[in-house]
Amino acid sequence: MEACKEALTTKANLMNRKITTKNASNQCKNDVESAIHAFLWSCNYIRPIWEEEYKWAIQEIRAMSQLIDVVGFILRENRNKDLFAMSAWSIWYRQNAMRQNQQVVSVNLVCSKKRKI
Repeated sequence: MEACKEALTTKANLMNRKITTKNASNQCKNDVESAIHAFLWSCNYIRPIWEEEYKWAIQEIRAMSQLIDVVGFILRENRNKDLFAMSAWSIWYRQNAMRQNQQVVSVNLVCSKKRKI
């Protein structure tokens, strides 16, 4: 649940801790990389991972500003919880690989693996 407490090493949090001077997303290079941006629908590069299974929730989740609110919503709705957890982990794993200049799995591959579950 550390992700829900804004403890993740997003660029925004690293900048707040004076560890980096840049807070732009590794994905889109434009927006601030917050937990919401890095995991959910505000980044155009990440959006395809969520759109198919979570169309029913997009509007409500877009209004949320904290990851803890999103996780609570998914748990309360009791829909696709395991898929949500797997998707969030895959995105974060991908973000860390990108940050460390390692080979990155394409978003399309993440989407296709998710569909097989």
